[in-house]
Amino acid sequence: MVRLSLLVVFFLASFTLAVDPARAQRFANGRPSRTTQHASAQEPPDGDTKLEVVTPADPREDTTSEDPTSEPGIETDCDDRFHLHFGQRLGLGSWCRPRFGFGALRESLPSPEPMSGASWLSRPLHVDVFSGVIYGGTLIEDSIRRQGDIFSGVRLGWDWTRRLGGEMRFGFAQVGTEDIPTGVELDDADLVYWDLNVLWYPTGDTRLRPYLSLGLGALHVDFVDATGNAHQKELVGIPLAAGLKYRATPWCAVRADIADNIALPYDDIEGQGNFSITVSAEFHFGGQRRSYWPWNPTLQSW
Repeated sequence: MVRLSLLVVFFLASFTLAVDPARAQRFANGRPSRTTQHASAQEPPDGDTKLEVVTPADPREDTTSEDPTSEPGIETDCDDRFHLHFGQRLGLGSWCRPRFGFGALRESLPSPEPMSGASWLSRPLHVDVFSGVIYGGTLIEDSIRRQGDIFSGVRLGWDWTRRLGGEMRFGFAQVGTEDIPTGVELDDADLVYWDLNVLWYPTGDTRLRPYLSLGLGALHVDFVDATGNAHQKELVGIPLAAGLKYRATPWCAVRADIADNIALPYDDIEGQGNFSITVSAEFHFGGQRRSYWPWNPTLQSW
């Protein structure tokens, strides 16, 4: 039994030294004394012995690592302190969470081109005339169907910050209508949109500027049904949109967006989900640019 215990102890000691070469080297060289850990003797040129106190290194501050990502020339994409900390605790080095989904898509896309020598805030006001198409739906259930047609209008906006802005939209569409039971085409219906929108720019002050917008406003509907009855209603509108802006010149940008012009139901009019696609050219103006004329150093240019 004693021999078996000694054999187990010898095996464990051999395994420990084999998996940890540094510990094996220290074991072979012998444990340094407490005196040599804290002091070392130097012989100055005048022959006097001078003791220099040497503070032992804290093993927790050891910068050498067997992790290959810590070697020069090897980069790691781990920027998460949580995963980096627990990865080192578990002996996994700079272990990071896997990159997939939107995170991987964002890293694979090229970085947006920043503005050079200009900013969207240099001319924060803009006006544009847009045009596109708007697709139809049902105005009155089982009675009046609306067709798709041209959708156009004007917008006036203001960039508050690099990532936030607001604008007012006025749009108009004259769309065809159809009587659902008989299939007979009726007179065109007038759709008038007016709303206020908040725009969010996720990339900030970049030349190619994607955005999302959310608004609140009204939709005016005016049409005549198959029996000759006129319908004029005001519906609450909630437009949702996503789009792109590209700054072609300091004062002009091209723009395209896709919107769902939601309108809440009211009376006999069904709720509307009017899908539209529009393009436009934005003209930017406003802002304050410094003039170097000595008599008016803050001349405002529009």
